Amino acid sequence: MIIIYCNNLSPRLTYTARYVFNDLLPTTFQLTDDLDTIKSFDGPVINYSDNNELPGLHILPHGLLFSEKLVDFVPQVDKSADVPLLFPVSNGSKDSLAFDIFSAIFWMISRYEEYFPKGKTDIHGRFRAEESFAFQQNFLQLPVVDLWAQVLADAIASQWPQWEKPARRFRYISTIDVDNAYAILHKNMLRRVTASFRSVMNPKRNSPFPVRKEVLKGRTPDPYDTYSEMEKLHETYNVEAVFFFLLGDYGKFDKNLSYRNVNYRALIRDTSKKVPVGIHPSYKASGSPKKLETEVKRLSKIIGEPPFRSRFHYLRLKFPQSYQWLIDAGIKEDYTLTYHSHPGFRAGTCTPFRFYDLSSESETNLKIIPTTVMEVSLKQYQEQNPEQAAETIHRLMMEVKKVNGTFVSLFHNESLSDLGDWKGWKKVFQSMLKKAAELRDE
Repeated sequence: MIIIYCNNLSPRLTYTARYVFNDLLPTTFQLTDDLDTIKSFDGPVINYSDNNELPGLHILPHGLLFSEKLVDFVPQVDKSADVPLLFPVSNGSKDSLAFDIFSAIFWMISRYEEYFPKGKTDIHGRFRAEESFAFQQNFLQLPVVDLWAQVLADAIASQWPQWEKPARRFRYISTIDVDNAYAILHKNMLRRVTASFRSVMNPKRNSPFPVRKEVLKGRTPDPYDTYSEMEKLHETYNVEAVFFFLLGDYGKFDKNLSYRNVNYRALIRDTSKKVPVGIHPSYKASGSPKKLETEVKRLSKIIGEPPFRSRFHYLRLKFPQSYQWLIDAGIKEDYTLTYHSHPGFRAGTCTPFRFYDLSSESETNLKIIPTTVMEVSLKQYQEQNPEQAAETIHRLMMEVKKVNGTFVSLFHNESLSDLGDWKGWKKVFQSMLKKAAELRDE
């Protein structure tokens, strides 16, 4: 049992304390504003107040968690230690923490800075990694929130040696976005003719004309039909998998098969019987709650039950509207939180957390599962070849392993085609699964 004393048990503090001691350091805890409670308790006590004369590990509050206002500011950062510390304090002692860990964690996981985007968004309206505090301070690829929790655990154990540090286990989730279910098959005549013309004009495409001919004659599988292979690999390495299906209407950025296509519906139903599936809200749906609800209902009819997992197509995410719309649509888990151009930890953590809506100052039931790396980020934006990508993935995976967090990868069915631009990426996927299985079983 750990007791946290504070004379202001605000919603922000309550939310943060629950996350720290339910998820980051799973243990029993109690928040209290009663001085007699901490004075009579002989176990670990955290004194989160301005009074450093009280018993316990002292953490001097910055004030962020006691405010009910949104104020645009950038926190101070101390880089003198092994891990960058946000909201540092200068009057520390051996019984004090050198920074306000609760404010630091809250500022990161609430995505406070994204309510005040200072720079330009990209052409798709996305918050750019380069504009983030973590990128600018060079800690985007560190799960600082989880590392801060370890700092707190060490401080508690130092004062109360009888207290046992909570243990966690490394977890891996392989997620697959199905933006284009098939490269060639099951498309209408107009799309077939158009695609054939393009493949003749550009033979380096992922589905060159000779391949198209063989597929249409039934002599070779569709290049994007990698589902059986992914299923086999997931089973071989015994890893969790989640598939997200795009069911939006056809458009410039939404080019999947129609949700009415019987073959596509069969694929979705078959997949849902084997692994969890979720909705992949279309490019258009990320800007329209009505379209989002329509697409959720489409998937519900196909799989026979309401879906509760999601990831926005193109990773289009805007605070707080996107998450508010997901909640209204009945979604309980979202996997969108990562940057399209850079791998790493957008919220500074590899531990799922509940969305705190700063516009209403309330904790919600929507669980955010941060994604660590997307293969498109490495290939397209970082311009890494398969060998370099595998090294990046393994390095990030080791960062997650150090804190026994949750590593989430994002691949697409087409990236396992081993054709064109995706030549060699199947090995990247397999090596990632193999490495994750090894770390999980250690």
